[in-house]
Amino acid sequence: MNDESQWLSEIANGSDQTFKVLYESYSAKVYNTITSYTQDAEELLQDVFATIYNTANKFSISRFSDILSCFLSF
Repeated sequence: MNDESQWLSEIANGSDQTFKVLYESYSAKVYNTITSYTQDAEELLQDVFATIYNTANKFSISRFSDILSCFLSF
């Protein structure tokens, strides 16, 4: 299991510390990607990470990794 898959599993189990690690690892890249499309980047960034936090138990691990890879490719 890669780091992101492990993190998602831990977040789904309620680990706020792991969520913080995920946020600190990816928020800048996600923010930069969003700003290339819209001026509402701060609000959308919050929405993205709130959705991850609130629905981590429903995410497919492989789909989550694909989404992160997409953001990292920009």
